Amino acid sequence: MALEALDTGNPTLALKLSEGLLIADSKDTYAFYIRARANQLLGRHRDGRRAASRAFRFAKTREDRFATAQLAARLAYDENRLTLSQLWLRRSANSAPTPQHENQLARDYRRLRAENPWNTQFRFSTAPSSNVNAGADSTEFIIDGQPEVAVISADGLALSGTVAIADLSTSYRLRADKNSAVSLLARLYSRQVFLSSAAHQSLLSPAGVPISGNRDFSATTAQISLDYFFRPGASRNTMSLRGDIGRNWYGGAPISNFARLTLGRTRQISKVTSLTFSASYEYRTPLAAFRAPSDIFNLRANYGHRFGNDTTLRLGLDLKKTQSSRVNTASTGATAYLSLDLGKAIGPARVSLSVGTSFLDFPTYNSGFVVAANGRRDTTVFTSATFTFDTLDYAGFMPTVTLRAQQSRSNISRFDTTELSVVVGIRSRF
Repeated sequence: MALEALDTGNPTLALKLSEGLLIADSKDTYAFYIRARANQLLGRHRDGRRAASRAFRFAKTREDRFATAQLAARLAYDENRLTLSQLWLRRSANSAPTPQHENQLARDYRRLRAENPWNTQFRFSTAPSSNVNAGADSTEFIIDGQPEVAVISADGLALSGTVAIADLSTSYRLRADKNSAVSLLARLYSRQVFLSSAAHQSLLSPAGVPISGNRDFSATTAQISLDYFFRPGASRNTMSLRGDIGRNWYGGAPISNFARLTLGRTRQISKVTSLTFSASYEYRTPLAAFRAPSDIFNLRANYGHRFGNDTTLRLGLDLKKTQSSRVNTASTGATAYLSLDLGKAIGPARVSLSVGTSFLDFPTYNSGFVVAANGRRDTTVFTSATFTFDTLDYAGFMPTVTLRAQQSRSNISRFDTTELSVVVGIRSRF
């Protein structure tokens, strides 16, 4: 009778009948579903969403969980609670009956994300590593092949442990039309180090007192940004202008404030090929005594191409120059990389491969009282393989595992480093 009342356009009767059904069984999924639909027809979106939430809670089958979560998402949307609607779409993804439903969910979620002025992203990863502090491979202190009368301290050597990274950002779109958008963004990035037992043991002084701990290798950045995105004319090309202000912490203490301006441009050569360029200037003010400000200039270029089998190739080049009157700060660097996202899964995972190299040059460099006559020059090679297990997703999130290797060689042996790590993280499907 309640279902017939809904079908014949009598939501008030359906609502009364649902009350009787819930007296008989306070966990009746169908009764809550009828109550949600009746409130939807009556324009009571909040009451309907709450009823749909209860229906989802007591649902026993995959089909019922999908239907009730979809209804809750729709009612949250009608209530103009777009972020909550996104959450319900993610919950419905767990019970999507077919791949076609999953693909439709992804499209709905992307449309909703584009419409929602709020956009919050959270990334987390944990990585067991052989070198959490970018420490030296050897205790020998050598500059340009000549041994120096110096000793690399225990906390300057490679230490094993685990690195945990949390990256939270949230933005609010202040204004938007079909060709432009202005957004305000806040971001908090934290890198925490947890040393292994062996590393803790190696950091004990002869008196048994730790010379360094986990906190001494931690890093945090907080920033606020204003982002302006626009599309010149009717072209597919886009441009962006972004300003950032923020603060950096290391070892639990604030070390610098910064202000940065970035100009970016993306040129869509074809439907499958794009070029991205960006240029930025950053002014960094140190907070420690006897330090000097820095001017940091950065140029980036990225080429991307998607092949017919959905394999994507990316090539990138990053040039960076830091100017400062402070010794050990002024430098020039360059990084080049290649990455390949394979279109088809290999076994249970999709695979992404990358390889690259970087060069860093300090014209003047001192290590304590030891002066490097020829400055410092580092060359680094790195490679990684990322496995994304898209068949193990939960609410649209998929686990990822990245195997990473990196080796640096320098004319100053303190910066001869090697790192092997396994990064476990989570990635959104949509």
